[in-house]
Amino acid sequence: MPPNTLDYAPLMRRLLTALDDWVNAGKEPPPSRYPRIVDGTLVAMTAPTGTIPGFTMAKASANRPRVDYGPEFEKGIISRTMPVTLPETYPTLVPRMDGDGNDIAGIRLPAVSVPVATATGWSVRAADAGGAGELCYLDGSYVPFSKTKDEREAKADSRPSLEERYGDASTYATRLAAAATALAKEGYLLDEDVPRIAAQASGVKW
Repeated sequence: MPPNTLDYAPLMRRLLTALDDWVNAGKEPPPSRYPRIVDGTLVAMTAPTGTIPGFTMAKASANRPRVDYGPEFEKGIISRTMPVTLPETYPTLVPRMDGDGNDIAGIRLPAVSVPVATATGWSVRAADAGGAGELCYLDGSYVPFSKTKDEREAKADSRPSLEERYGDASTYATRLAAAATALAKEGYLLDEDVPRIAAQASGVKW
């Protein structure tokens, strides 16, 4: 699949200042947004609902074996250099996706909460590369939405088109700017990055 080109640097800039404030001034950082089992945002691997042309789901991962590295492993000490594989297993869980194939939990970039594509933090190996369907670690993917309803229907794409979602580029730009502003108020973006992110909307045309 095409690589994910979304820029997460603005999040890192804000969180770096939050870390500095926490260490030097005792100011609590914004709360974690990790997916969790308790609220249903961390689930077993399933394909997104509907049809996304060009989207290849990773192979479902089997339960993983538990391994005994010794009694002090919880302290970070491996005292059993020849670890023992235990009979018990644990399930592999992943963030739950919305209908577009985007993760629900986490710090959602404005370009994810007001999307123009399915953007994932993972991708899969192509058949001609060997190991088709296996994960490409550290490689994301990006599958754009159709621009119009007619184009979407011709592709049999279940994701609403840009035209159906936003009507026009102006509405999209307004919603993207609002999402960036909200994320800044919640402590995940610097105020100075909000107009930069909003300006990205100028590159989306349909």
